[in-house]
Amino acid sequence: MSYPSFNSGDVLTATDMNAVGLWKIVPTGATNGTVDADGDVTVGSGVSSVTVSGVFGSNYDKYRISINNIVASTGGDLRFQLGTTATGYYGVYNYQVYTGTSSVFYQNNTANSYIGGLGTIAGEQSIIFDIFNPNKATRSVWHGQSYGNGYYFNFGYQIADTTQYTSFVISPGTGTLTGGTITVYGYK
Repeated sequence: MSYPSFNSGDVLTATDMNAVGLWKIVPTGATNGTVDADGDVTVGSGVSSVTVSGVFGSNYDKYRISINNIVASTGGDLRFQLGTTATGYYGVYNYQVYTGTSSVFYQNNTANSYIGGLGTIAGEQSIIFDIFNPNKATRSVWHGQSYGNGYYFNFGYQIADTTQYTSFVISPGTGTLTGGTITVYGYK
């Protein structure tokens, strides 16, 4: 279907409306966090990880995940994992430090994917990325950008399996997480 064009006075059908925009997903649950009425997940206080459940399904093949304002007990990396799968993550991330230095890292069959830096100051961290096919019997792929703890990240990953996932986990490389918001959108 091409991009819809609406005119003043048009009757909008369900088919028309279902084809446009990002649609906010309301998770069925969040371990170590709470889901509000709008579907945002608020990270708990001093938690070692957050599992967001019931977000990937058959309605969408593509999702956008936004994570912001998480405060870490120690500076470091934020990690992303699909379901409970702890191996088979392949990808690359590139980061630039605010001092101007940069590096590129490749990951091969690791336990999770690095999606950004975490700082100890509220408001200095934000991540946005798209994930493709997490609930289809094919490989899932995701890529995006983030800023946190003085690091700007670009990243891209795939998982080498065909599991149909419904949930994901975020966790720090070290220490704990407090506060911040996780929001998931589906799009066609």
